[in-house]
Amino acid sequence: MQARWRKYFLCLELTASLLTAPGCMMGGGHGGGGGGGGMFLPAATLSSISPSTVTAGGPPFTLTLNGTNFVAGGQVVWNGNSVGNYTFVSSTQVTFVVNAPLVASAGTASIVVDNPTDQKAPSNALSLTIQPFTSSACVLYGLYSFFFTGFETPSSGVTPFTVAGEFGVDASGNVSGEEDFKDLNGIQVAAPITGGTCNNGPLANEGTLTITTAASTSTYTFNTQTVPTPGLKGRMVEAESNGTTGSGRFVFTPPAAFFDGDYVIALIGDDSSGGRMGVVGRFTESNPNNAASSPLTNGLADINDNGALVSSVNTTGNVTAPDLYNRCTATVKVGAQNLTLAFYVITSSSGFAIDIDSAAGTPSLTGFVTSQANAGLYQNNQLNAPVILNTWGVVPGVPISSDTSIGLAFGFDVNAGTFNLQLDSVTAGTPNLNQNLSATAYTIARTGRRTMTFTPLAVLRSRTWFIWTP
Repeated sequence: MQARWRKYFLCLELTASLLTAPGCMMGGGHGGGGGGGGMFLPAATLSSISPSTVTAGGPPFTLTLNGTNFVAGGQVVWNGNSVGNYTFVSSTQVTFVVNAPLVASAGTASIVVDNPTDQKAPSNALSLTIQPFTSSACVLYGLYSFFFTGFETPSSGVTPFTVAGEFGVDASGNVSGEEDFKDLNGIQVAAPITGGTCNNGPLANEGTLTITTAASTSTYTFNTQTVPTPGLKGRMVEAESNGTTGSGRFVFTPPAAFFDGDYVIALIGDDSSGGRMGVVGRFTESNPNNAASSPLTNGLADINDNGALVSSVNTTGNVTAPDLYNRCTATVKVGAQNLTLAFYVITSSSGFAIDIDSAAGTPSLTGFVTSQANAGLYQNNQLNAPVILNTWGVVPGVPISSDTSIGLAFGFDVNAGTFNLQLDSVTAGTPNLNQNLSATAYTIARTGRRTMTFTPLAVLRSRTWFIWTP
């Protein structure tokens, strides 16, 4: 009798001390018979969820669950499958961020919470209705990856900046997401987009987009294509009263994509001194199961840092798996140049990239990643039909001057490695039109690295491309 009373007393004492996890630790006692160890916690009870109805295809959102007996460390079970730990607010409320793939299609989701215990303690189930998409307040709806470049005008003078990220627009036109920002004075890494709105303009394919982070609010004017479907991709510009200006692009992003295969990468921007810098190359990422981390192999790249060239250097690195907003972090070594990048995955075939290294003396770069078909099988005969060439950049010097060109390459002689080029260019504001250059030399390596030399207006030019489709 005494032993039984003692066990009961210990159980009450333990319960009183574990205010955040009411229950009893039961074990063998003196004279009372043995029992195995283990912890029992009463099941939580769900009374309501908010929202209880969402629209299919929307961005990630926060689900609030109300009830009783919640404890820290519990999990959310979605249609019978655990989808991760909830955030404990109190014994009567928890929250959970619902990833976009979970609500990609219309239907009903059964929501249950499990308290942390050696024995299963599932709550009752409540239903979340996922209604079909019919219309939204803005022509943009869902998730969009974007990148943007421009100039600020602080008191210290004109400063270039780069932004890349992913924003989501819900059916009411509310904006959420994540972005990275960098200029020569500072950086914001994986900054949550805490608010914003998307509003249609006078025409069906235009509007305004406001994005708010802890650091600032930016307002963009956008245009999106109307064929074949409005709202899949477009261009955006910013012109603020404080002098911030720039332009960029955005692309609709289906949820749950990740990189796995061969890719070409191109980055453009400024080095730490404000000089123009570009990187172009290729790599292989082997990650068929979307592992938490995967290596970059078979990498090769070229760097032009304000006229200083580093050609055909080995490139290695590592990439993390995408987060809720399809953002990966990559550490990349291009020869002696170390880069820390964020990739925003659009699909398994493409994405945007931005340099996010906060260390002093690092460049400010942004660009794109795209899949490379038939890697390792390239050769000169893969250019055997007319192609359009387009380049833009600057000529080093003080002051720097712009240099853009567009032309048509044709008449390829794959054996001699030559072609003809009709070229229009503008350098430092001076146009040079309708240049006809014959026997322009080129080579294509098996990696897809293509070099070309030509001499417009008695100036030798050498350019490097990485081909991504045969």
